[in-house]
Amino acid sequence: LFSSLFVMIEFGILTLRLLFLLLLFTPMVVTAPMADVFDQKYRKVWLRLVRHTLEFAGAAFIKWGQWAATRPDLFPRDLCHELTKLHTNAPAHKFAYSVKTVEQAFGKKLHEIFEDFEKKPVASGSIAQVHKATLRYSGSSGAKPRPIVVAVKVRHPGVSDVIRRDFVIINWIANLSTLTPGLRWLRLDESVRQ
Repeated sequence: LFSSLFVMIEFGILTLRLLFLLLLFTPMVVTAPMADVFDQKYRKVWLRLVRHTLEFAGAAFIKWGQWAATRPDLFPRDLCHELTKLHTNAPAHKFAYSVKTVEQAFGKKLHEIFEDFEKKPVASGSIAQVHKATLRYSGSSGAKPRPIVVAVKVRHPGVSDVIRRDFVIINWIANLSTLTPGLRWLRLDESVRQ
């Protein structure tokens, strides 16, 4: 009974996510055929729309866009150039979430582990963000050693479940895209397999 209930809930969540993604990607897909018809200014606007759509869609789509940016053999060069911006512009989560996650992982308060823990992340990617920190010295010898500066990588909230669900949806959409003449040039099925 519990297993059946879990499958039904998961299917409901997957369906809602699919509906959200369909609404999110509709403007990009509908305007795609016009990207080559109008002037370069329109194409640049459309390319920015593609990037922003992938950013808003979440980690799996950002990762796909980052990968696509490295594949000018599969995708138009101007699209690859625009998607390279996904390598540096990923959104960060709140500092309070980082603190809570690190404290849960180590079973100690942040100040017990680190002398210093920078609030602003050094970098934020599609899956996690990195904070610079200095480990607290806990030795017993008289001479205090040099501080050890470390990078603390904290996964974004719920990212694992979202990625898993998104890949189910991405595989389904990639297979459907091969049947749509206007989307075949994206070669989504091939890129998802890779």
